[in-house]
Amino acid sequence: LVRKRSPMILCCLAYLVLAVLISIPALRTRYLLPALVPLAIPAARGIRESLRRSGPTRIAVACSVAVCLAWSGYRVARLYDRESPFGYASDSQAYLEAHERSYAFFRLSSDYVSAPSDTLLLLDVGNRGFYAPGVPYYGPTDFPFIVLEPLWAGRDAEALLRSLRRRGITHIALDMDMAMENIVPQLDGPQLEQWRRFLARETELVVSSSTSGHALLSLVRSSR
Repeated sequence: LVRKRSPMILCCLAYLVLAVLISIPALRTRYLLPALVPLAIPAARGIRESLRRSGPTRIAVACSVAVCLAWSGYRVARLYDRESPFGYASDSQAYLEAHERSYAFFRLSSDYVSAPSDTLLLLDVGNRGFYAPGVPYYGPTDFPFIVLEPLWAGRDAEALLRSLRRRGITHIALDMDMAMENIVPQLDGPQLEQWRRFLARETELVVSSSTSGHALLSLVRSSR
């Protein structure tokens, strides 16, 4: 069976190796599924044939299967114990509030970001815009290059405001703790001064959450 399907198996194995190498260090199970699914049937047949044999091969395969099943069961049990999905079966909103850090903040922001033209820039909030009000705007990466690059290029606070306005952004959802780690250390003296000026003069605080550390800022309508 393995010899007959060797081209398919080799292709799947090659894909697994490439997926692991390319996705390091942020490996995700979903990247491996395209190769694992085609391998499941031949693997099951191989295990069944091995268990029908006698001798050390059968014992080794049986022990391997038992270890995998026990480990999988242990991990699933831990997952259910941590997430407690059945405890929130009748209240999905409570589950989101308990497990999604930005959910309560987004619900609070929905009172202020509601117009169809409102575009919310997610800045250091993990790009989790599933529950964000308005139109969520993502940067090209999780890192806040969208505000750093203009400042690195020597732009002032007013120019940064104009660049965000050109993208249609009207509000900013900001994780204040993450901003201290991802924005402030990346700027030198003059750049940091322009960032602080941008926050002080070109934005207005709409609402903040002390529990999650998020703040909702609105961009001023015109440069002062």
